[in-house]
Amino acid sequence: MLSGFFIIVGIIAVVGSVIAAFVEEKWGLLALAVVGLVSIIMGASITYVPAGHAGVLIRAGSPTEKPIEAGKVNWHVPIVESVHETNCKRQERSFDDTVFGCETSTPTVINLSDVSVTYSIVPDKVGWIWMNIDSFDTDLVREKQVSSGLKEATKRFGDMEVTTRSMIQPLAADIIQRELDDYYGEHILDIHAVTIGDMSFNPEYEALLEEAAKEKKELEKADIKIERERKEAEAEKQKAIIKAEQDAETTRIRAEAEAKANEILTKSIDDKMLKQQWIEKWDGKTPQVVGGNGSLFYGLNDTED
Repeated sequence: MLSGFFIIVGIIAVVGSVIAAFVEEKWGLLALAVVGLVSIIMGASITYVPAGHAGVLIRAGSPTEKPIEAGKVNWHVPIVESVHETNCKRQERSFDDTVFGCETSTPTVINLSDVSVTYSIVPDKVGWIWMNIDSFDTDLVREKQVSSGLKEATKRFGDMEVTTRSMIQPLAADIIQRELDDYYGEHILDIHAVTIGDMSFNPEYEALLEEAAKEKKELEKADIKIERERKEAEAEKQKAIIKAEQDAETTRIRAEAEAKANEILTKSIDDKMLKQQWIEKWDGKTPQVVGGNGSLFYGLNDTED
């Protein structure tokens, strides 16, 4: 955009100054044409590489290995040199062909289809890519390495585990990363994700898997029922314990109340009996002698006056 601005300004200056010079016959205006030419040359000499990209300098038809950084204005010699931008943002490549012949750890044959790989080019490797790889913009993620990585990934899982995409897809991404690094001899790509759209076994095995999944579901239902019954039994047990504790506390309180009542009743009976005995033994006379210690002595007449 910046180079285009200088070029447009330069063209306008050149064309305008030439027309004005001939019309007005003021040849001094041709100096503006020189300014315009300089502006055009400047526009053809600078390149701004936007964020998320890396530039590669092509000199006399041959790329240089050192990349041009994004976010900076870069100068180069017009005509002799040119700068080409390379997208280093995340990209996705889809593979329409089914990957046949994958095997689980059993081993059971499984076919994978609708596979896509999300990747990005390492900015520092842009120059190396231009120098060493043809058609890298469309064929950088090689189908052979992706297929090999998927086959190795499926071998790490059993028949039921392999269908869990959250387990197999991250592993497949790691293995494909290693396969591409080994193939190129350079870490030129970052593999971010692998998506597997569909997995299929042979029809007979699909039926077995469906039956196994049904049995698993039934077992899960049975486990849920057993757990529910266990919790209900535990709740009933707790209720029984609480009730027993409440009954025991009620019995204890009742026993204490009865014991207190019996104690009061017994004391009342004893007091009445003592009073009755005192009354029965009293001869109707008042005390006649007061002891020196303040105790009362009742004079008991053994003989009558």
